[in-house]
Amino acid sequence: MNYQITSRFLQQESFRNRGHSGIDFAMPNGTPLRSIQDGVIEKVTHYKDNIGNGVLVRWNDGKVAIYGHMSKTSVNVGDKVHAGDLLGYSGNSGHVVGANGGYHLHFGLKNAEGNFINPSAYIEDIQNMNVKEFVQHIPKPYIPNDVVEPTQLKFSFFDYMKQHMDMIGNSLPDIKVNLISFFHLTDYSPFVQLLKNLVKLLFIHF
Repeated sequence: MNYQITSRFLQQESFRNRGHSGIDFAMPNGTPLRSIQDGVIEKVTHYKDNIGNGVLVRWNDGKVAIYGHMSKTSVNVGDKVHAGDLLGYSGNSGHVVGANGGYHLHFGLKNAEGNFINPSAYIEDIQNMNVKEFVQHIPKPYIPNDVVEPTQLKFSFFDYMKQHMDMIGNSLPDIKVNLISFFHLTDYSPFVQLLKNLVKLLFIHF
């Protein structure tokens, strides 16, 4: 969907006494308005002027997204929302100017310090907020039950080796005698020490 932008950030039309604090998107009355990032509902307004019915969403990065002039809100303060979750519907509540009833979305953005900033980087997100694949959560990738984690593989290998070493130990008890002799070698070279540790690991339960 391509919603026409009728006013940009800091634009000052004849009916404004200062630069615009957000971006206006013309859209039909009742258009679903969705969060474009994960966050928490910080405020729900029902002013008779200004932004009218509005929703403020504090994103996880600290910014606050402002949706104004809504016909209806569908969230409450404290609600956790994900990208793609419904916040309400577009309308012309509050103070609006324009043809065809002035139906539009005012989208503003504040930084974590509470200052208005340019929301232009999120125009594409607003334009596509009702495209499910664009902003709504993608399910976590399916991991089959037969996929073995590295740690599981490690323990499975040693369990396998232990079982087979136990079999060897039961059938060839004389191996232990040779192992005792091996452990009493006086060669302290790194290779021999490494080999000793490996043999201890494999035959520790003999």
